[in-house]
Amino acid sequence: MPEELTMDNDSDLIRFARLAWWLGPWSPRAARPAGIRRRAVALDGSGPSYVYAPADRAPRSAWLISPGCHHDGPDDPRMDRFAAVLASTGAVVMSPRSPELCDLRLGSGAIRTLARAHAALVADPAARGLAVNVASVSVGALAALRLAAAPATAAAIQRVVVIGGYADPVAMIASLCGADAEPRDPLNQAVAFVSFLDHLPVEIHARARLVDAWRWFVRTAWARDAWKKPGATAHHAAARELAREVDLRDRELFLTGCGVIPGGHALVAHALASGAYDHLDWRPHVATIRADVVAVHGVTDSVMPIAQLDALATALPRARTIRLGGFAHSRTVGGRDLLRTLPGIADEIRAFREVIRAVAA
Repeated sequence: MPEELTMDNDSDLIRFARLAWWLGPWSPRAARPAGIRRRAVALDGSGPSYVYAPADRAPRSAWLISPGCHHDGPDDPRMDRFAAVLASTGAVVMSPRSPELCDLRLGSGAIRTLARAHAALVADPAARGLAVNVASVSVGALAALRLAAAPATAAAIQRVVVIGGYADPVAMIASLCGADAEPRDPLNQAVAFVSFLDHLPVEIHARARLVDAWRWFVRTAWARDAWKKPGATAHHAAARELAREVDLRDRELFLTGCGVIPGGHALVAHALASGAYDHLDWRPHVATIRADVVAVHGVTDSVMPIAQLDALATALPRARTIRLGGFAHSRTVGGRDLLRTLPGIADEIRAFREVIRAVAA
């Protein structure tokens, strides 16, 4: 990126250009903006969360990231890069560590963690007095929208940007388990099994070994992009190898959770129907949301289907929705997928411009 684009601290045009460079599909995924300070903060003793701020100018806004489900949390290079990009526009950014989401569990703990992170951000000297926005990633939509709806914080949140999020938890779980009609990333069902293990209609014999094996499976599988392609079965061998670490009586359940043996969605759907996970549905709370909501979704998202964007628009009729062909679930697309967007390039440019405006707050 040309050095002169970092010199003007006040120009909206410069901020727009900087975001367009760093967030677009043309930007190198391994690169991140320079001139950003990052410091570790402790929210609950589970590991560091991070505050990012520009080193060369006074901040003009604050952003709180509501993370998705990932074992590395804010240390995931993609999350670190995203926080640094937001900070490069002149923002103080809080990227919290959610112990629950790092443990690959979808529960209510993430809601409480984000509330603590919000309190820490508004009390931080670097962000004091600044307008606060929230950017959620994937299942982070739950905590972000619950924060925006909570009586204690609703008035304090200016904008919520939902990236690759969900509205209907039943449909979302079906997608994670590959039970809908669309081609899906085959590596996510284990998260549902870890999350809903207490209410699966099966007997568990060595719980800790089973959960540890699923977590190791995710660490192994998620690091391999080729395994994520819809229909891929390369992860089966890794799952069968890890199954040796599981109690013999739990091995069939382990392989079902990994998608090697069919029938996983039926087990998870049974657990979801128990009512123990009703907190995953944020829609009953939307009446008190006062923030401007912008929902961004990749048309080719193989984790959260684009239908979730329509469900979100139904739940939040005032929300702005943006569809992007150049983005998948948590990354830009490349190669042939990017070429497919060219026939509608004018619409794609307009949509991307709206994304930049949303995160330039």
